[in-house]
Amino acid sequence: MPNYTTLMLILVLVAFVLYAFDYGMKKLLKVKREKWPSYNHVNARHRKIDWGIRCTFLLFILSLFIYYDKTGMTITVWPFEPLTIFILLTVLSESVRAYMEWKYAENRRTYVLTLSNMAFAIGLIVLLIGTDCFGFL
Repeated sequence: MPNYTTLMLILVLVAFVLYAFDYGMKKLLKVKREKWPSYNHVNARHRKIDWGIRCTFLLFILSLFIYYDKTGMTITVWPFEPLTIFILLTVLSESVRAYMEWKYAENRRTYVLTLSNMAFAIGLIVLLIGTDCFGFL
């Protein structure tokens, strides 16, 4: 069982690294956007599409949970693992956000910030999980 103090320290460090990357990219791209981690939709269409994506993924996760609970099976196929589903949700949601920013935002460079934040966060999470947080867990 992992040491919870170490786990909390790693989570705080990851949040700080993500915040620092976001701050640095905002300065580099000269983009003004809401503070991290606030989430504002670009327009009403974006809000509807985003909530549709979230509800679809929620229903998918709940149906998988019910299916695996009723059949007594365990998750053995990687596309149905919760982390994979979460990463797919993040990629799809942030890709839609980037498209809406590219298409409708005043400063069109905000989509570059969104895509870079998404790629960095997913890369960091995969790196930490793949290395067991560099051996700390």
